[in-house]
Parts: sequence; structure tokens; C-alpha cells
Amino acid sequence: MLEFDTETNFPASDDNGDPLVHEDHQARDHQTIARPQYAVLTYEEEQRLGSIIQCLTPQQSEHFQRATDLFQKLFPEEAAKLFEYYKFSPDRVAELLKAWRNILITTDSKRKEGLTLIQIIDEIEGQRTKAKHELVVHNLGLVFLYAKKYRFPNIDFEDLVQEGSISVLKAADKYDPGREVRFGTYAGWWIRNSMLRFIQNDVSTVRIPTHLQGTTRQLDRFKQYFFYKHGRQPTQKDVLEMTGIRPK
Repeated sequence: MLEFDTETNFPASDDNGDPLVHEDHQARDHQTIARPQYAVLTYEEEQRLGSIIQCLTPQQSEHFQRATDLFQKLFPEEAAKLFEYYKFSPDRVAELLKAWRNILITTDSKRKEGLTLIQIIDEIEGQRTKAKHELVVHNLGLVFLYAKKYRFPNIDFEDLVQEGSISVLKAADKYDPGREVRFGTYAGWWIRNSMLRFIQNDVSTVRIPTHLQGTTRQLDRFKQYFFYKHGRQPTQKDVLEMTGIRPK
């Protein structure tokens, strides 16, 4: 029977009970972070959780509309400005709830009238937080997959996992179930970009702007393709002709 090391989760012995020696220290370091074991959510479950986060369920829509009406009654000018400002924001609900709470807390003259509104906001935020937590923890496996894909010798694996975890939280706030896209597909974009940005900023001696990092990766891929096809490194003329990038 296989026995597992409690620290690394690697097999500590084989079927015969003989101890196993692991020389892959890098893999050992990666296993110090336990990968979360959660079942993958179905598309319907992701849609349900996304609807709660964006206040699209019938119950939450009713609560959010009630909160909106109360806030417009108490602060008509501020309400008009906030709705116009966050009209097209992907995380409009989260931003509005945060802004409403800040205004209510800092306005002494209408604090009593705003108690009902604060209670509604607390109820909405509690439901959103619970749904967001469930959506995030069931997709943390993606973070580990991308962290293993983008790990480098000089990059700490834990830092990549942390960057990826933060990006999943951001993705959960902005996830729109109405687009009919799986959350893993949407969150993957956030995870990949946050890790690549972290690697570029951490490894590079000179800070490269984010919009140029994509161009750099494009050039690297072209050079690899050109070398595979022609058996030599591309000249500057080859790069200009094939990519259409012009030096400034």
C-alpha cells in the first residue's frame, strides 16, 4: 500500500513499503501549497451564482430596486451622478453598493432614515459574498494550472498563485452570466494576464509598459515560427515584412 508524505503529498513508499527518495526539489516546493480539491461547477451553477453576484435573481432584483428607490429619495443628486458614472461598469452593482454605504455613513443628518437602506445593502452584500466565495473556490484549480504553466526559475510559485487568486476575485465581481460564457473561460483571461504582467515586472531589469509586453510576446512567437520553418533566425527585414510592425 502506498504511503504519502504529509508535508509534500508525494508517495513516501512504494507498494512493497520501501522508502522513495525524491530529488525534484522544485516540485517539492510547489507541493507546499495544497491544491484545493473542489468539484467543478456545472454551467447552470455558474449562471446561478453569477446572477446572485450581479443581483439578477428575482429576490435580489427586488431588494436592489428597493435600495435604489430609497437612495434616490434620500440623495436625489448623488443618485443621478452615481448611476450615470457606473452605467456601463462591469462591476456596477458592487461599486454602487460601496458608494451608497460610504455616503450613508458620512452623512449624519440622514443617518436614521438610511438605516433601512443599510440593512438592505447588508443583506444584498451578504448574499453576493457567499455566492462569490463559492464561485471562486471551485475555480482555484485554474490558478494552479496557470501557475505551473508560467513558472520560471526566478519566480516564486506562491507569488504566482497569489496573483492568480486575486485575479479570480476580480473576475467574479465582473462576471456577467448574460454573456453565456463559462466562468473558467472568463477567469482564465484574468489569471493569464495578471501572471504575465507579474512575471514581466518581476523579471525585467527595465520596466516595460503593459501595452508593449504583448508586442514582445508576438515577436518571440514569430521568431520561433520563422526558425522552425526556415532553420535560421529572422533578420530585421523578415520581421518587418511578416509582422507589419514598423520601428518608430
